[in-house]
Amino acid sequence: MSDPTDFEPNLGADNSNPPGIGFWALVPEDLATHGGDLFSEGFWALLWHRFGSWRMSVRQKFLLRPLSTLYHVVAKLCESICGILLPYTFHLGLRLKLEHFGT
Repeated sequence: MSDPTDFEPNLGADNSNPPGIGFWALVPEDLATHGGDLFSEGFWALLWHRFGSWRMSVRQKFLLRPLSTLYHVVAKLCESICGILLPYTFHLGLRLKLEHFGT
């Protein structure tokens, strides 16, 4: 068992999605966790979190820049519409279900 004080923060320089599963496998996994509901605010917040983390595995700067721009614009839009702030630097595991807090 690891010591909780050994936890290292994600500084945002690496892909921190769960190891052993790629971005395109995470999307249907997260959708299934949200009951297949494409209109679930939690699914969309999680989708853009996963995308933001995945884009950090892209090492070519000419690709990383537009992916980063896309992430920042759509993540802010998702935050405004869904009301959920979930930066890509958070460490998240599999089968996380986010319920919307508002009405």
